Amino acid sequence: MEQVLDQLDTLSDASTENYLGDERVLDEVERTCFAVYTFLQAKAAASSVHRRGLEEALAGRYFVLAHGRFLSPKQLAFELAAPACAPYLYAVPDTYRRRYPALLRLAGVRDRFDAGDFVLALQVEFNGLVRPVVVGVVTIWSMVNTTARRRGRALMRDATKCRLYTATQRLS
Repeated sequence: MEQVLDQLDTLSDASTENYLGDERVLDEVERTCFAVYTFLQAKAAASSVHRRGLEEALAGRYFVLAHGRFLSPKQLAFELAAPACAPYLYAVPDTYRRRYPALLRLAGVRDRFDAGDFVLALQVEFNGLVRPVVVGVVTIWSMVNTTARRRGRALMRDATKCRLYTATQRLS
């Protein structure tokens, strides 16, 4: 497994990403990544010994080739209502969702992003300048939505958080 992880490191190196604009390079890197992911998917679905070692080995790596770049599993969610959260937060592509679910979950891809993920994306985008406003809005949103859920209704979904992100992004 160590050799496969070394190959993955070589593929996902920052210098490789510079060439992904060339369609032939992207196709070749993608083909090789799919072979690596297929191997790792089998390990992720196997015994707990392999799973634990793989989970530790993948921690902190930007290894998921999606949306034209290598992403951290923390930047991906299986459900994302709007694609407007790039370049910080992305939906898992359908191909990956079908072929590599065990691998992605083991690596830390979640079902959906929470409010904190959107706040962090805003902090990165605006270098901390809008943090107090966004934290206040997200805190109020969380309180209202929690109260609504207790009463059997959810007022807002992830798409609303994405709209908050895009609306704030347009302010700059």
